[in-house]
Amino acid sequence: MSDIADDNMCVCVCVYRSSGPGLPTIELPRGLELLHDYQEELESALKQREQLVLAEKLFDMDITSYPNLAQLEGEIKKLQQVRVCVCVCMCARARVWGSQPQRSLGQLAYQQ
Repeated sequence: MSDIADDNMCVCVCVYRSSGPGLPTIELPRGLELLHDYQEELESALKQREQLVLAEKLFDMDITSYPNLAQLEGEIKKLQQVRVCVCVCMCARARVWGSQPQRSLGQLAYQQ
């Protein structure tokens, strides 16, 4: 039973690495959508792992570690931190640029 779950989790990790939000070709808005989707999938996989661990304990079996799932969880947490920082910086930049009065190119050139 745990072999099937481990295979499913490996597939999830492979899909994440090939088309997930951590790819450098993914734009920020799309990356945020993908990150949300993968977080939901991760939560589902973590719940499934928890149920399997309980079943393994019930039948006094060795506990399966699922290292791919743990690695995916770490990657998603790190990526979420990076995406949040980028969003905060972009919002702050938009506020700063939005609060400055409009100037002509001539005024900007004269100031420099």
